[in-house]
Amino acid sequence: MSTRPLETKNSCSIHPDEPAGAIASSADDMAKWLSWHLQGGVTSDGDVLLNKTTLQDMYTPRAIITSLPLQKSSIQSPMRRLGYPVIWHNGGLYSYLTYLALLKDLDLGIFITTTGYNTLNVTTTFQEIIFYITDLFLEKNLGLIQQTHASFLSHGSTLQLVGNIVVAQNGSNELLVTYGRITGKLHKTKDRNVLMMEIYGLFDFYAHPGDSVQYLNMTFTRGDQNVKYQQLLLRATTEDPAETLVYSRTNVSAPTGQQRCPTVLTLLCLCSLTLWTTADGKVLTPQLTSKIEAFVENLMQCRKGVGLSLAVVKGNETWTRGFGMADKASGRPVTSSTLFYIASVTKAFTSTLLAMLIEDSQGKYTWQTPIKDILGNDFKLADEYLTSHVTIRDILLHRTGLTSSGIALLSGFPPTVTREQFTNRLQYLPPSGLFRDKFNYNNWMYALAGRVAEVMGGASWEELLHQRIFYPLQMNDSRVTGYNVEVDADNFALPYVQLRNKIVLSDPVIYKTHPDEPAGAIASSADDMAKWLSWHLHGGVTSDGDVLLSTTTLQDMYTPRVITSSLPLQKSKYPVTYETFGYGYAWETSSYRGYPVIWHDGSFLSYNTHLSFNKDLDLGIFIASTGDKPSEVTFSFQEILFYITDLFLGEEPWLNTTNACQFPQPWVNTTGQTPSNDTNIVPGDIENPQDFVGQYENRLFGNIVVAQNGSNELLVTYGRVTGKLHKTKDRNVLMMDIYGLFEFVTHPGDSVQYLNLTFTRGDQNEKYQQLLVGQTETLVYSRTNVSAPTGDTLIGR
Repeated sequence: MSTRPLETKNSCSIHPDEPAGAIASSADDMAKWLSWHLQGGVTSDGDVLLNKTTLQDMYTPRAIITSLPLQKSSIQSPMRRLGYPVIWHNGGLYSYLTYLALLKDLDLGIFITTTGYNTLNVTTTFQEIIFYITDLFLEKNLGLIQQTHASFLSHGSTLQLVGNIVVAQNGSNELLVTYGRITGKLHKTKDRNVLMMEIYGLFDFYAHPGDSVQYLNMTFTRGDQNVKYQQLLLRATTEDPAETLVYSRTNVSAPTGQQRCPTVLTLLCLCSLTLWTTADGKVLTPQLTSKIEAFVENLMQCRKGVGLSLAVVKGNETWTRGFGMADKASGRPVTSSTLFYIASVTKAFTSTLLAMLIEDSQGKYTWQTPIKDILGNDFKLADEYLTSHVTIRDILLHRTGLTSSGIALLSGFPPTVTREQFTNRLQYLPPSGLFRDKFNYNNWMYALAGRVAEVMGGASWEELLHQRIFYPLQMNDSRVTGYNVEVDADNFALPYVQLRNKIVLSDPVIYKTHPDEPAGAIASSADDMAKWLSWHLHGGVTSDGDVLLSTTTLQDMYTPRVITSSLPLQKSKYPVTYETFGYGYAWETSSYRGYPVIWHDGSFLSYNTHLSFNKDLDLGIFIASTGDKPSEVTFSFQEILFYITDLFLGEEPWLNTTNACQFPQPWVNTTGQTPSNDTNIVPGDIENPQDFVGQYENRLFGNIVVAQNGSNELLVTYGRVTGKLHKTKDRNVLMMDIYGLFEFVTHPGDSVQYLNLTFTRGDQNEKYQQLLVGQTETLVYSRTNVSAPTGDTLIGR
């Protein structure tokens, strides 16, 4: 290979940053690099330089990056055919620009490099080449042809800079800027605090690529009107929020020598979207809604669901409908006003409350405010660093690294425990990962978020919810389960579950999740959730015209900031693409057929919910159900979402009454049911059962009691959860078969889902001293010296 490090002088020198971008190579050599990746790390000689697992780990995205994608809101035809995952990177330094992409499903790699191009056009040119070549290999009609490529996209440019900036005045009273190798002159604007910089010198070509001039915006601020300007901010335009790097005044008039080279050019795209409507302007027509009704009714029949509630919002139009039974015994049907437990769809209400309170504070609080600054010294987490640094943003993004115990939520809390008491004992919640390292869904952090809202708002979370959201949006049906409604209320869809392939009623008591209501305890109807959807689609404005939250703050809430794991639908297997980008403040962002979708799901025992909206289509969808098979409910919700969206796109739905009941087959082979996890269970009695017997305590979540009955069986009691232990191949690991109130959790169908309990002892001659619940949790329960709860824990059971 002729590839080697680049040795340059003057403006192209990037020493000592060569590892970031100083390789010089050719098309021949980069073809070998592409081929090596496509061959899974194997050279043409058959040598394995890197295993496939490590390569895939390298390709896996782990952080959200800001981009301006080609989405259906920007480009309609012909970009809709694309949707194959692309692994890529580009490079740009002055006159040289490079792009490399892998489409592993197509076994295709592309490398492009150029010099001497107008920098404002080169990204567009690269995209045209990529799309054209990809279309050739897809054997599709070419999306970009000679007659159209010249007008593809409109654009602007942004220079991103780092270092020290000097503003000086010359003899002609002109203001000149020096920023390392960058020089320029400032021009007056309509805003006395904003000047426009025209770059010249070494980088004259950036500002003057053609006949037009690309100015750089410099916004100056001062702490007091009688002092000189103290700070400046660089932006492409005054409206551009992307660049927030602040340069502060120093007491010296010369640079320190620590400047850096500008290396990034960002292209902006402004395009229009034409939405499909009916001839008379009304979208939610009887003809269209009858199609939706037929599809959902067919789906409920074949999936054997009990009750379902649906809301569709299109612009200023709303359609709501109930399907199936709310109460099978009495024959009470689901209507558009029937209440459903919406589970984790609640989380967006909690984040919205916090957003409102942050705006109310007028700068006192931000998303980055440490929780300790709000709750005070009684607030403690697992270690001092986490306690001092965890912010509102961290808890909403599920990136604290703290463990999340699902079994503890089922076990329940005494009603006397307050949210304040609970959050003050979160110091006993151990980490299961690193702080801010990755997304780790944690319901308990939303209990904490609810407590933060209470302190900021001066009222309970429940009161704030009704005052700030339910009342102004006229969500008159909505309640909080366990606070002012129960799941067996007259207007509630009853909590039907699947137990051994039969539909039965679960006990209403298990739906009390206090003090974790801010994570998932709202009960609402299709009528009310349509109002919630409409409020989001109208940018935070109520039907009465009241602005409850600014559009800037709402957009900030939607913006994904952490990568989430997902099982995407991609063109390599499916006829469409549906994939998730990441998680914001209780909102996920995905893309369906290229259109961005903002959404959240909810699931708790009997109840399942989905809420999503597509702002470019002005479309919102809410689905809630009860009584579904756990292994099929996600498929059902996706089918309804995709079908309705296709109708509004004017597309022929790829899911219909013929194939919907088999989805995701034939595209993906699935049995439709999770197999039993009993492979480690062995017959026979548990050895030395008395060594396991005792009470095991956790100072946050309470006590687990292991007892022995007259038949030498080991039985477990953990609050509302009861079960029997079974022997496994590992003498220290027992499998728990849950029965009683939660029997349906482990026995939804023919298979059984056992719970793993791992016991440890300090000495082989001692009884077991600790146990861990589950295979991935880090929550430890330690043996106590009593056989019954001591009352010394938060949860005295």
